[in-house]
Amino acid sequence: MHVQKPQGDLRTSSGSASLRDPSPQSAALSLSDQAHSDETEAVWDDFALVPVYDVQASAGHGSHVEAELQTGQLAFKKAWLREKGLKIGHLAIITAKGDSMDPTICDRDTLLVDTRVDKIIDDSIYIVQADHHLIVKRLQQAFDGSVSIISDNPRYKEQTLTPEQAKTLKIAGRVCWYGHEI
Repeated sequence: MHVQKPQGDLRTSSGSASLRDPSPQSAALSLSDQAHSDETEAVWDDFALVPVYDVQASAGHGSHVEAELQTGQLAFKKAWLREKGLKIGHLAIITAKGDSMDPTICDRDTLLVDTRVDKIIDDSIYIVQADHHLIVKRLQQAFDGSVSIISDNPRYKEQTLTPEQAKTLKIAGRVCWYGHEI
């Protein structure tokens, strides 16, 4: 099949539309398209784009991280981010790998991580860095400084770090939202 490119003025004797001398109908369509475009831009102004990285946080024994390659972006409502106290420049999206956090976080779930958080603030789910591994776990800090590392899946045992061990714990961020396919 061969498509031929039109030549010269698009206005013909039959009254076809022309780019040089638009008809009132095509001008109205053009204004309508512009209004739609402005409306779409206004809607997108309500969203912030968060970078998606090709990084997996293990919900198990640890996932090796060699490089953080951005693979895309995911849109979140700016109002929701403000409501949660999140800052767009300090957010990253990564993927969970494994079943130790089931049923809360499942294998291949999407995790929104607040990378400003580098210490335990409350009993939440965190991304823990161990050497070149990232692990997603629930952390609880006791009054004596010890830290419990908890898997939501009952098949995995809770681990406890002494206060001295807890001082060396490296937190890469706190999970503030997760999503998964059904």
